[in-house]
Amino acid sequence: MLGNYDREPIRRLNLVVDRLNRRQDAYAFRMVDIRGEWDNSIQKFCLIADIVTYLVGVAEKEPSDFLVEQGLLVGTTEFFAKSHVLKREYEDEEHPFGWMQDGIFELFDREGRLYRWQTEEELVDVTEDLP
Repeated sequence: MLGNYDREPIRRLNLVVDRLNRRQDAYAFRMVDIRGEWDNSIQKFCLIADIVTYLVGVAEKEPSDFLVEQGLLVGTTEFFAKSHVLKREYEDEEHPFGWMQDGIFELFDREGRLYRWQTEEELVDVTEDLP
């Protein structure tokens, strides 16, 4: 699970982890759950991304989102093929993420792996649509 680890967003990220872990055939975890002395978080991400079945990101507009990882998801064929993004929609803002992230979201949308949500209830609902 990738996402924002600030106080409120991590609570929503944990909702998704909890929902996925209710499945009998799944074990979801946050990247931060992998402990160790990592000097380079990109290497940590790539190692994890190589061995997991799916990569799931919860995208919110906060600045400490998983921006670097989003670039790696679409820049690596193997990572992109197993990635899904749960994108938060904002009523009062037309482009809250900026042009670069919008381009990434379009790629996921074309592949049918972009899931939109506004409320926490909707976030839980779209989590059920994940493989």
